[in-house]
Amino acid sequence: MFIKIDMKMLKSLFAFIGCVLIPLMMTQCGSTKTNLQEPPFQTAEAYYEQWIAGVQGGGSGIDVYVPITEMASTIQLKEAFFRGKVVPLNRSTQNLFIAHFQTELNNERDMTMHSDTIEEAVNTPSISSSSSFPFPLTDDELGISYLSNGVLAYTKLTKLTQKESIPRPSAPPRGGVDKG
Repeated sequence: MFIKIDMKMLKSLFAFIGCVLIPLMMTQCGSTKTNLQEPPFQTAEAYYEQWIAGVQGGGSGIDVYVPITEMASTIQLKEAFFRGKVVPLNRSTQNLFIAHFQTELNNERDMTMHSDTIEEAVNTPSISSSSSFPFPLTDDELGISYLSNGVLAYTKLTKLTQKESIPRPSAPPRGGVDKG
């Protein structure tokens, strides 16, 4: 009671497996990459401000403010994902978290201009962190990674609003809110 299988039928079977089952398995792996969930905390309106230092080479950036109105003690906010960059999300006050994103505008560049290629090689290009993003974001969305009972999870806040830029005589203070 053997079924006679010729080579043509066997090739068709392998082609079917290759064309249908393998892509299905690959899409399943891609969908489990990120555990995007509803945030386990309540926020007021999150917003961002662009800033630029008032001195040449003083730097520039975007500060994203996330006011938390309610969060369990088992939640620990870790990183912020915004416009191709990833930075730590730091607690500024009891109910406010801030992420400081540096931008390329108004930065001093320490470039070695030399005819020797070995000397020139010390110039390193800026690196965008968007390849390490766990999910796609638009320009008005903020991704947040957090630990919930020791388990890493992700969420995103949508419709961030831009507040008026604050002119600063120098780079923003670290760890505190600029009263500007």
